[in-house]
Amino acid sequence: MLWFAVLAIPGLLAGAPAVVAPPSWEQIYQSPGPKEGVSSVLALGPDDWFAGGVGWLAHGTSKGVERTPTGPRDVLRLSGAAPNDVFAFGTGELVMRFDGQKWNEEHVGPTPKREEPGADILNRSFRDAESNLVAFGPTLLLVRKADRTWEMPRPADGKRLLDYAESGPPFALPAKCVRAGWFWLGRDRAMFNCRDGRSFIFDDGKVTPKGELPRDCMRALTDVTWGQGELFASCGRGLLWKTEGEGWRFYAALTAKGVKEVVSISVTDRCVFAAGSRTIWRSCAP
Repeated sequence: MLWFAVLAIPGLLAGAPAVVAPPSWEQIYQSPGPKEGVSSVLALGPDDWFAGGVGWLAHGTSKGVERTPTGPRDVLRLSGAAPNDVFAFGTGELVMRFDGQKWNEEHVGPTPKREEPGADILNRSFRDAESNLVAFGPTLLLVRKADRTWEMPRPADGKRLLDYAESGPPFALPAKCVRAGWFWLGRDRAMFNCRDGRSFIFDDGKVTPKGELPRDCMRALTDVTWGQGELFASCGRGLLWKTEGEGWRFYAALTAKGVKEVVSISVTDRCVFAAGSRTIWRSCAP
């Protein structure tokens, strides 16, 4: 059993409620080699989780962990909300889908890789206005068709979709807000923040304030997710934060030796999963 320590850091959030006790964490996965690092974790239940990293995918259940190699292509991001509809995106235009039994390759890019840095990377996804699944990276964007193939849209449509992917739909921003970041959290839901530090939830057109981001998150927001009716964020140095209403509170700090940050987090109805560079932990409420 591994513990995360709650740090006593004065002034992190004025008036925030005190954290009564640190969460306890169970280590549930360790990558077998130093070059097989973890990049993403996705949990659908306490004993139903997925992970990906350098050349591999994994599915964890109460029966154990099953790994699937991805060859020279690395997994960068996982998404999905049902056990038979989980997607993995990565380098080399990698797109794989878990159908409830096994991983199936839906798309890979040309060989050799394009020469432009990042041109073959897919590391995020969202649903467009027509509910099509869209995967994108720094410069690449692919749309999933009804026949489960993926295609690059025409240049004009691609630019429009990439703008939508990176900035969200057009809507009236809160007063004096200059948008600084947009993070998709699911269908029609995202978190965005302003340059002055304020953060908000965008939920199907409704904007709800969530308070000013902690200083650590303004400097380095590694990952953010939605679960249990709140936002959870990893903000560099292994620090985890959670919203409570319209404010953020310090949640936990990873103190395991050699781990400098939590690269990915996922939240179910009663569990929080956190992935370091090579290890995954789980903390569940009774």
